[in-house]
Amino acid sequence: MHAVLANLDQYWAGFKVTLELLFVGGLGALLIGTLIALMRISPIGSLRLIATGYTEMMRNTPLTLLFFFIIVVLPALQAGIDSKIGAY
Repeated sequence: MHAVLANLDQYWAGFKVTLELLFVGGLGALLIGTLIALMRISPIGSLRLIATGYTEMMRNTPLTLLFFFIIVVLPALQAGIDSKIGAY
């Protein structure tokens, strides 16, 4: 119990990062999902095609491949990724 109490500030910092990731991820998912949904019901054929292509690509790509791309490939490209990217 002493070890937990001695590191309480680190637990609090981790909890704040978790909440930050929750809100950023949730807001990002909401914005992207809304945009794609609006594109899917658009009367403009090219927008529907792009949204359908994006949806099918995301649905058919294994999650492990996406994790590999985000954690290994993007930093190798020096894309200006934040150091917390592994947490996302």
